[in-house]
Amino acid sequence: MKANTSTETALVAERCWDGLAETPSGHTEVLVRGGRIVEVGDRVGRGTGQVVDLGDRLLLPGFIDCHMHTTVDPSALLTAFVADPATVITLRALPVLRDLPDRGFTTVRDLATFAAEPITIYLRDALANGLIIGPRMLVAPHLISARGAHGDISTLLAPEYGREIGVLADGAAALTRAVREEIRTGADWIKFGAMFPHHRNWREFPAMVHTGISPLRALRAATSTAADLLQRPDLGRIRPGATADLIAVRGNPFDDIDATGGVDFVMHDGVVHRPVAMA
Repeated sequence: MKANTSTETALVAERCWDGLAETPSGHTEVLVRGGRIVEVGDRVGRGTGQVVDLGDRLLLPGFIDCHMHTTVDPSALLTAFVADPATVITLRALPVLRDLPDRGFTTVRDLATFAAEPITIYLRDALANGLIIGPRMLVAPHLISARGAHGDISTLLAPEYGREIGVLADGAAALTRAVREEIRTGADWIKFGAMFPHHRNWREFPAMVHTGISPLRALRAATSTAADLLQRPDLGRIRPGATADLIAVRGNPFDDIDATGGVDFVMHDGVVHRPVAMA
């Protein structure tokens, strides 16, 4: 859903992290208009629009997951793509997509489906047009691999299925043709190589910190750094001109990274997706 271009919303928080700074700042107000951040400061012109008081919550940019497979069910993995039609696979992805913004993920990059049809393209476009609920999607429709290479996962199926999975291409001419086909379907990205299910989302934050990565680096990885990777400088930051994807948590992930699992406010594209719960 896109915000009305004339609607203004002011977010007021006692703590804010802009996606770049080494530590959060204090009292911050963010003015949003038409899906964009137009002003950030100690005090912004609130006008007659809605004011959302986030209290002591930490305001930060919406999270970005650069490696997801929204149509891959880990419990069924490959067999579902042989047994189920594309419509069933697509419908099964809807609750996955609907749940992502609630956990603070406002943008995801989906790196391929096993289905023959480019169903993630259809999902991306349905999200952009407000037909279904979920995050912004950037899509690599299929995994492209040479036969017998590590991206050819057909051998993982029982021999009786007798079919190939994915987009398989041998030689330069076939690879070029496969890439052009992906582009023609509307691909944002092209993917070569291996594919694995990826559904952990926010749990990756504590996983990274527990391996020695600092909370700052982990948070940047899902905000400003991820936006740079996706070549979307309008995402992953709280600053004038940025897309108004904003979330809030009660705790402080710089002190306790598990606080990333406690998102209780979400604004996506300037529209409040998850309002602050009433006390």
